[in-house]
Amino acid sequence: MHEINVNGNLPAIQKQIEVSAQLQGKSSGNANIPSDFAKGEVTFTNLTNQSIVVPTGTVISTINDPVIRFSTLLEAFVPAGKNPIVSIDVQAEQAGSTGNLESGTLVVIEGSLGESLTVTNNLPTSGGTDLQAPSPTKQDYAKINDQLKAQLRKQAISEIAVSDERLITESLDSGKVVSEVRSLEPGLPGEQFNLSLTVRFTGLVYSENDLELLAGKAMSAGLISSNESNYSGEVQLKATDTSVEISSDGTKWKETAIADVGPIIDANYLASLVSGKKISEASQLLQAKVPSKSTPIINVYPFGWMRLPWASYQIQIQAK
Repeated sequence: MHEINVNGNLPAIQKQIEVSAQLQGKSSGNANIPSDFAKGEVTFTNLTNQSIVVPTGTVISTINDPVIRFSTLLEAFVPAGKNPIVSIDVQAEQAGSTGNLESGTLVVIEGSLGESLTVTNNLPTSGGTDLQAPSPTKQDYAKINDQLKAQLRKQAISEIAVSDERLITESLDSGKVVSEVRSLEPGLPGEQFNLSLTVRFTGLVYSENDLELLAGKAMSAGLISSNESNYSGEVQLKATDTSVEISSDGTKWKETAIADVGPIIDANYLASLVSGKKISEASQLLQAKVPSKSTPIINVYPFGWMRLPWASYQIQIQAK
């Protein structure tokens, strides 16, 4: 239930709509793509009095995060005795410049061999390279995000009101993102990227029929008297002020109601008033009793008669 009253109160409802769209952007940043594998040489030292075989593919690594792993390229025999050491070529397990390590950083032997051997790289590892490729940045996504939200707001404004509803545009909030999907995270290679958003907007809508009814009631109340004014009840609305004031008391704006109004015409009275009168006299009487923008048009039949019929029932009054 809602009520339309003449004091200007118009019922409105809060309405929500979810809209979705996708935009494509061009990456402005750069990302490193691992290309070549770093290589080097490590030295194993035997801690036991027995010879030890180091299999091909034995994994050695750094001790600190992020852990960088290398593996041996050949099988090696580490003897026992006075000089129980052997050097073996190794290669990084992951390509890229992250495998270029300083000397003394490969010190962990993964697996059971670590109980019998120690390891280190006496020289830096080298040869790991990266290639640069376009990549989206956080700023790229922020720019597309703003553009997409503006687009979705326009979509919400055009779709939230249905049937005879009208949205109070200024009441529409900035929207809440309920879903965000990125095709490519910053730092990953790609010349272009896509951002998909679903945003929920909330705003106030009212019925145009209610507004017309309110305007009609206000128009009727503003007339001097229903006995003196002829009003059909039909109004045309026109916004006279684009500003909208939103407060805790409600939302306010101005509209102009336009309607055709005029005096009530008693055709029988007017017919008796002008019966038997000369045309010029009848015209003056009609203008005095019924204010009009134009002079009354009086047609007498048969043509040529200068007076109106004496019988009032023979006189027809038409108002336009």
